[in-house]
Amino acid sequence: MLGIRKAAVPAALCALAFGGSAVAADDNGVGELGARGIVREARDAFGTAGSMHARMTGEGLPDGIPAAWDLRLDDRGRCTGRVWLKPGKAGVEVLRQGEDLWLRPDAEWLAVKFPGLPADVRKALLDGTYLHVPATHPAAAEVAQFCDLDALRGQMRQFPAPTAGTPLDKGGTATVDGTPVVDVSAEQGGTENHVYVATEGTPYPLRTTSTTDDGTMALTITMSEFDEPVTVKPPPAGRTIDLGVAPG
Repeated sequence: MLGIRKAAVPAALCALAFGGSAVAADDNGVGELGARGIVREARDAFGTAGSMHARMTGEGLPDGIPAAWDLRLDDRGRCTGRVWLKPGKAGVEVLRQGEDLWLRPDAEWLAVKFPGLPADVRKALLDGTYLHVPATHPAAAEVAQFCDLDALRGQMRQFPAPTAGTPLDKGGTATVDGTPVVDVSAEQGGTENHVYVATEGTPYPLRTTSTTDDGTMALTITMSEFDEPVTVKPPPAGRTIDLGVAPG
């Protein structure tokens, strides 16, 4: 989810423009470490976060793979936000609580993911009714995976490079959403990966980016609002359609 492999589904990538850095009064000392020390601190901090707001944007991704998502998720199986198959369209609202997933799609998302829906079911969904599916159902797995904080932690443990022997490069300083960060990068399997780690406060990774060497694919994940509460209000039963009623 945090990097691109040419032979696999891409998952997380990169913002290319950042502002200037500044010395913070509550500098956490991470900027003084070497590249591996910075990555170690970022992984440790990320592993303790109980929730976050994560935003992904991608370019040049294969058809059917989400081009963007904007989700708030926690380690108790709660998740809320939106996923888009194309930039700004073919979107679906997502609500997850444990193993239950509710989806409220737009017309283009329905046409791609559930082209065979009966007309009455399609109309109900486009009028604001939610499709209720188990999070483990194949039709929901693509969306549900982005709501899995444990999976995101696992990806972060392998970023910006999954092997200990891969060289890491410490770059310069920048800002992500106004917070000073330091950049660490690695080249892995035809992809250049970057992680931008906060140099003030808790050393969370605030952004990860990946770009294939030929420039055909790119991904950016930006993370914020760590340990903030995630509230999910399931829709009332009268506003849901079970997947068993809506064959895919």
